[in-house]
Amino acid sequence: MHILLGELSDADEQAIRSSWDVAAKGSIAENASLKFQITLAEVQCMTCFETYQPKDRKLTCPYCRGVGAKILSGEGCILASAEME
Repeated sequence: MHILLGELSDADEQAIRSSWDVAAKGSIAENASLKFQITLAEVQCMTCFETYQPKDRKLTCPYCRGVGAKILSGEGCILASAEME
């Protein structure tokens, strides 16, 4: 299983792994390996409309110091692919 985990996602890799172990137990997916890829966040400042990648989950605009931002990417948790044998 290949999972895309956004940099700003509230989901946590360790929590997903723990939940997966419980949910998959006794199923055909019980021994599936989970591979995570972190997707970088990109946001748009609602003051100056510049786009940027936030640092340390802080959405303060590096261009104008505005604090309102629209998240464009990096917030989700997506199952990108699964292979079964």
